[in-house]
Amino acid sequence: MKKSDFIEGGIQRIQGILVSKNAPCWCKFRFISGAKSKDQTRFFMTCIHIERCGKKSLLISTDGHRLHIATLDTLDIEPGDYQVKENTRDFMVLYPCDEEFEYPNWRNIIDSLDLKKRFKLNLENKNKQTFSNSLYGLYKTTGAPINMEYLEPLAFANNVWDVYFHDKERAHVFINGDLMAIIMPMINKEEIKVEEITRGPDFKDITPKANVIEFKTKKTA
Repeated sequence: MKKSDFIEGGIQRIQGILVSKNAPCWCKFRFISGAKSKDQTRFFMTCIHIERCGKKSLLISTDGHRLHIATLDTLDIEPGDYQVKENTRDFMVLYPCDEEFEYPNWRNIIDSLDLKKRFKLNLENKNKQTFSNSLYGLYKTTGAPINMEYLEPLAFANNVWDVYFHDKERAHVFINGDLMAIIMPMINKEEIKVEEITRGPDFKDITPKANVIEFKTKKTA
């Protein structure tokens, strides 16, 4: 392996690009990595796409159900598509993709958004209870069934997000500073059939009688 070169923002260049958890941009790369597809049959969605916009770089990833975008204040990373070869709690390593392909036109998704309402959502993820409360609040506000796994990368990056939406069936947009997530609600949600009953369950069959053991005290003379 060649000797590493350090570039701006705590990113370290080896044969690929090494981003450690000590880098200022660590949360952004974790956020972006959370939305890339795991489906190897859709190879073009398993990578992180990088573009330049003025004096900044844009990080983009999508799995077809959500789209993540983050901004970096650096031009040190070459534009292109990168595979995440290593992804741990302490670092991740990116390598340029070997295959050439055209990344999905993510700008068309942004141009098609029709947003009418906004509210703030606290995605504090200190424990399961607070995170569950946030999910419940999101559903009560928009009526949209959002995949819980799609919100976890947002909770890792920041707590409070501005949420924009039109209705429960269209895309929801989450924005915090220079981070943005566009998430589609679940469509094929399972319908649960509820029936009226006139008689409850027979608990005797569920909780059989326990053997009662009697303790007799000995009489003392």
